Amino acid sequence: VHGVEVANGFDELTDPVEQRARFRKDQTIRQAQGLPIWPIDEAFLKSLASMPECCGVAVGLDRLFALSQDKQNCLD
Repeated sequence: VHGVEVANGFDELTDPVEQRARFRKDQTIRQAQGLPIWPIDEAFLKSLASMPECCGVAVGLDRLFALSQDKQNCLD
């Protein structure tokens, strides 16, 4: 809308092996930054194996609100 992205499309990551690798990468980054390291959610990873391929669109309500106020972004 007027050059502002108000929604983005995505497809869900349903590969538990890839998701585990991403979780581990996040843990490594957090450790290097001295941040708390969250445990990997094993139940979530297990559920991915039975999740069908899917996709969606996420609407940025903050962006819609900014546009309704004639702003170009949420920071104006």
